[in-house]
Order: sequence, then C-alpha cells, then structure tokens
Amino acid sequence: MAKHPVINFTGDPDWLPFEAFTKDGRYIGIISEVLRIFEKQTPLKFKTIPTKTWDESVSLLKNGKVDMMTVSDAWSDPEYLYTNPVLPSPIVIVMKQDQPYIESVYYLQYEDIAVVKGYRYVDKIKKKYPDYNFHEVKNIQEALEGVATGKYDAALASMALATYTIGKMQLNNIKVVGKTEFNIKVLFAVRKEMAPLVGIINKIYIDEKMAHDLLKEWTYQKYVEKTDYTLITQLVILLLIILLIATILYLLFKRKSQKHVSAEGVLTQSKQEIDNAIRYTSLLEDPVSLKSDQLSSFFDDSFSVSHPKNIRSSTLAHFVKLSLDKGLLIVIDAKGESVDGVLNMLFIKRLLAKVIDEVKAEALDTDPAKILVAIEKALQLRLEKLNGENRPGNIGFDAAVAVADLAEDKLLYAGANIPLFYTQNHEVTIVRAEKHSVGSGITDYKTHTIKIVGTTNFYLLTSGYIDQIGGKQELPIGKRRVKEILGKYELQNMDTQRNALVKAYKTYKGKYPMVGDITIVGFQITEK
Repeated sequence: MAKHPVINFTGDPDWLPFEAFTKDGRYIGIISEVLRIFEKQTPLKFKTIPTKTWDESVSLLKNGKVDMMTVSDAWSDPEYLYTNPVLPSPIVIVMKQDQPYIESVYYLQYEDIAVVKGYRYVDKIKKKYPDYNFHEVKNIQEALEGVATGKYDAALASMALATYTIGKMQLNNIKVVGKTEFNIKVLFAVRKEMAPLVGIINKIYIDEKMAHDLLKEWTYQKYVEKTDYTLITQLVILLLIILLIATILYLLFKRKSQKHVSAEGVLTQSKQEIDNAIRYTSLLEDPVSLKSDQLSSFFDDSFSVSHPKNIRSSTLAHFVKLSLDKGLLIVIDAKGESVDGVLNMLFIKRLLAKVIDEVKAEALDTDPAKILVAIEKALQLRLEKLNGENRPGNIGFDAAVAVADLAEDKLLYAGANIPLFYTQNHEVTIVRAEKHSVGSGITDYKTHTIKIVGTTNFYLLTSGYIDQIGGKQELPIGKRRVKEILGKYELQNMDTQRNALVKAYKTYKGKYPMVGDITIVGFQITEK
C-alpha cells in the first residue's frame, strides 16, 4: 500500500445502479460507495478513469492503464486475478403486472424472453434451456420496454438492474414476478502484477446490512417507496368512497325497502329472460350450419371435445374435406360470454361460410395465413358499414387454421392466439400462434409447414383449457402441462388421449370456476 497508494480503477460506463460514468466523467453508483468504504478502511485511494464503452474499459485493464475494474462472476478471463464477491444480485423475471409468481425460468418454456446481449450469465441460462425462445437485445431498457409493450412476454435481468431501470423508466405495468436459479455476484478483476491488492480487498469487511443498505438506496427504496405512497393514497380514497357509497345504499334501503325488493325482482326476471334467450337460440338451427361430420373419416384417428362455460359455447371446430387427400380444419374461440358470445359466434359463422365457399370453389388459396387474412378483411368490411356507436364492443375471435395434405405428407398451420401442438418421434412440439385476435385489423400471419414423419398427432386447444386456473399455486394449466399430458399418452389411441386431457383439466381445475368455453380437436396422420 505504501508502494501503490493510488489505484487506477475503471468500470462499466453504463451499468446502473451498480456503476456508470456521467457525461462530465463523474463515477456514480453502488460500487462508487463501495470504493469509499475501501478508502475508509485502508490508506488506499482510488482514481477512476472514465470510459464510454465496456470494451474501452476492458482495453484499459488489458493494457495496464488501470489496475482494477468491476466485473461480475460470469467474467472469468484467466489473464486476471479476482477478488471475493462484494455484492450479490439474483437474476429475476420481469413480466406484466397481472402475472402471478413464477419460481423458475423452466415455466417460461413457451414465452418470448428478452435477454441483454453480451451479459455472461445469459450464456449459462441458454446452456441450461437451449430450446427456449430467447431474444437478445442491446440493453436493459430495450428488454423492459419490450415487456411493457407486449413485444416480449418476459425479461431476465439482475434484481438491482431491473428494479432500478423500471423505476427510472416509470414502467408501471410491469414488475418482478420471481427469482431464477441464477445470480450474479459483483467483484473486481485485478492485473496479476497487482496480486497483493486482491488479498487486501478480500480483508475489507462489508457486512450483510451494509450491502442491503447500498442496494436499497439505489434500487428498492427509490422505486418501491414512490409506488407505495401513491398506492396508500389511492387505497385511502377508495375506502372513503366505498364507505360513503355503503352509507348511502344503507339509507336508501332502509327508507325504500319495498322499492328495493321490487328492483331485485326485476333483475331476477331479466336474468331468467336472458338465460331463456340463450336456451331458445340453442334450439334453433344456426343461420349457417358448420358441422364437422367428416373429421373421423378423413384422419387415421381423431377426437373433438366441446365444453361450454354457460348454456351454449362460443367456440367451434369445423372440418371440411376439400378433396380426396386434402382437408381444412378451423377452430374458433369467439370473444364475449353469455348472449354476447352466442351472437358473436352466429356472426362469425356467416363470415366463415363465405370464406370456406371461396376455398372450396378454388377462388381462395388453401394457404392458412391467406385464409385468416381473408376472414379478417371480410370482418373489417362488415364493420366499415357501421358507425362507431353501432359497432359491437367485443367483436372478434381467436382462430387456428390447419390444412392437411395427405398426398404431400404435410400439415399447414396458421393461428391467432390458438397454438398447434404435435407429437412426433416421442417429442412434443408447439407451434406458436400470432399474439393478436382476428378482428384487431392486423393481417400479419405466418403459415407453418409440418412434415409428417411416421405417425404424427396434432392438437388444437382453445384458451379456456390452457388458461384454466387451478392447482395448489392457483396458476393456469399452461402449455407446459399440456405438453406433459400429450407426451405421456402419445402412443395411446385418440379416445384415450381425449379422456386424459379432460380428466387432467377437471382434476387441475378443482373448485375453481371455469374461465371460458373449451374446444379441443385431436387428429392423427400416418406417413404414406
């Protein structure tokens, strides 16, 4: 220390809350506070050398222009020596506010995950989960903004970096929803010529409370306290409003109890009339009949399941045989419940009938993406005839279109919020659907081609199944559990697979209410 009283130091110029250099070259962040602790406990002084990029910082260390720099434990270049970690920070999962707790990256198997390019821990995560949908972005801001806007389902980042950046960007619709099994530890890389410095720094004591206070000052406190005060104010106002409304209702009920009883009778009668209206529509023949009576005769094996949440389902599966070796399957999940869902479905059937007639007459290509675009355009054409006041508020639907070509041993698929599952060679694969509904005005669809190898089983499930809440953790069934069921019963016939899916759903659902109408279609094709 007498020979080297001043230690030349640099760090990452853009790694807040850990560290950064301001435009005027000042060094700020949690590590700057750590260096002050070092200076208090030793005679050493740290001279910070500002840089503009991470590569420039590494170059300074490599060329001997600095003695030490900040790194994470994922940075393990054998050219340097390393101190003990000074700060731990778990890698966390950031998703939308309405997402429940997630305990591992494992449960993100079918999600689009943003990770920051160049971070060493990303390589570890990708190595453990090689088949997951990772998207590399240039910085944490792009990752978090992608989650906030719906471009990505989740982002992975260190707890400190995530919470700090969420607060700084004021992204109020996303949050940390869980920790992963990964973490980063902040430490220092030291040139080998300065080996005694490692031992000195390792002797400097930063206890758990001191580390927590440093993290709290730069991350949790700045973000959480701001949110908490706003939330408390909102809750107080809400409670006062509820109390005021309750008082008014009590007085009205006390003074006009007879009128209240009369109003209750009117509401009961209205509900009965609505239920009867749905029952009557279920007795009537649809204006357009879309029945799938050719499904079992076309495929080697198949099944179709439909469970309505209420009296009548707002989902359907329609199959039409286009030729001896070609068939078209369309699965629909209409928006809305009760009367809205039923009327929406009747409207949708008219659109489908027109488009299907065009396909059968070869006026429209059998490409699934083009069929979805045609349906979207037909829907929008109908809506253009209505002014804003007359347009239904929830018109639209999720859809999947599959065209089986037995002569070519292939299946073509395109979807809007209804994914395709298939089992082949003892492996379950999911083909993701587009994340927008038909009726949104978006015509961006992609046709996926699946080559039939051996015996291949295909499945289409509406969101009422996949999104059903249940289990001990009150989470959706999810695509992962669907894959596990399909993989377990892959070699069984379609009737057995249908029963397994239904039983698994009912067992998982338990006491929880049904979240939506369910339609499941499964079919088998064997390579010629």
